[in-house]
Amino acid sequence: MLNTRIQFLLIMIYLETEGSAYERGKIHGEALKEHIPRMMFKEITRHFGYKSYDLFAKDTLDETNFLSAAKKWTPDLVDEIQGIADGAKFDFNSIFVRQLIGEMSWYWILRASKVNLRKLKDIFKTTSNQECTALGVFDQAQDHPIIAQNADNSIGWVGVETLNHAKDPESSMEWYHIGYPALIGIYGMNNCSI
Repeated sequence: MLNTRIQFLLIMIYLETEGSAYERGKIHGEALKEHIPRMMFKEITRHFGYKSYDLFAKDTLDETNFLSAAKKWTPDLVDEIQGIADGAKFDFNSIFVRQLIGEMSWYWILRASKVNLRKLKDIFKTTSNQECTALGVFDQAQDHPIIAQNADNSIGWVGVETLNHAKDPESSMEWYHIGYPALIGIYGMNNCSI
């Protein structure tokens, strides 16, 4: 049985999903579909000369091996992305390309002219070297490492941050992860060891 609950906490969306990877994705897509267009970056699409984000995404996937690598190494995540696309009634390629936050930052830079790159920096109020910072600590006297990461995100994403509490009924796995509408998650924690 699928279970979903959505609440708005201050400026963060809280979403609960349970089911298979595809079912969790479908719940996500249905619940957050009104926010997903904001995440499709019309400005970037225009700067690269595409008439739509769907065309930009198709071209990106045609020129890279991102999708084939994901199907090989993380097929359950590809299923979850398919669920988001189906639930929100969006093109799969477009939803998939939105997952590629780190990959797309260097891919856009490689494809952008210097003029377009300056425009992108102005739009997102950032520099091309903006990255999050991660920290890991392992004390050999303890069984559990501590891992932390901050979120250096674009100003354009403020107000749609999403905290997802997900459960897999086929296992005992349960997790919380931070993301955005159309993203399966950026970082989080679970009830299992690393």
